[in-house]
Amino acid sequence: MRKVWVSVAAVLALGAIILVTQLKFEVAFVVAALGAVAWFLNYRAELKEKLLDEFDDEHIDEELNSDEE
Repeated sequence: MRKVWVSVAAVLALGAIILVTQLKFEVAFVVAALGAVAWFLNYRAELKEKLLDEFDDEHIDEELNSDEE
């Protein structure tokens, strides 16, 4: 899912650049804002994945330590 958000963000950034060259600043701003939202969704998905991985690792370590005692 992260690759999808990065792709969407890149396409929207390119679209905003094209709109700026056509002097359509209001539309370019909206498109760039949507691109920023897509990038933040990518960042959120990445952090969520990392946190879940860390939680799983810690949870497994806790289970192993409790079994040893």
